[in-house]
Amino acid sequence: MTTATSKTIIISLKLNLKAMPLTKAERERLIAAGRPDLVEIDEINASGYAGVLPNGNIVDRRKHPAAVAVQRNSIFNIPSPKKLLPVHIFAKIFQVTVPGSDELHQVLVQRKRDEEGQPVITLSCQLSNVAPTVLLGYDDDTVRDAYFEKYGEAEAQEFITNVLPYNE
Repeated sequence: MTTATSKTIIISLKLNLKAMPLTKAERERLIAAGRPDLVEIDEINASGYAGVLPNGNIVDRRKHPAAVAVQRNSIFNIPSPKKLLPVHIFAKIFQVTVPGSDELHQVLVQRKRDEEGQPVITLSCQLSNVAPTVLLGYDDDTVRDAYFEKYGEAEAQEFITNVLPYNE
């Protein structure tokens, strides 16, 4: 009686697929062919800030923070995604109407430090006869930042209403 045995042979094939960054000549060829978008995508991917929008476009996450980070992929020469630094808003502009008319004015609200280094918020606008500015000083950045975040269109409207009598 003969016994047949079967042997399973596993063959592991490792492919050395790795994209290389575009050379200067390749970049120039793509630009000459009317495809600067491909050069830009290559640069974005190489930066570590590549992201994908819901519509599938590859974008720079520094400009589009809502984009989903492209993960590391050695085949396409994409590094691990870099962390985005927090975006710091230092100014807001509101367009408000003068009470009793349709006249529009802009109110600029700035988060900054004064000449002595103290945290402040400045409110300013330009009226026909005067350019009023209000400086609000705070003991620390945290308190100032909390008020800055709360400052909105209603507060800008109140500012305009309060400075109008000085415009006569």
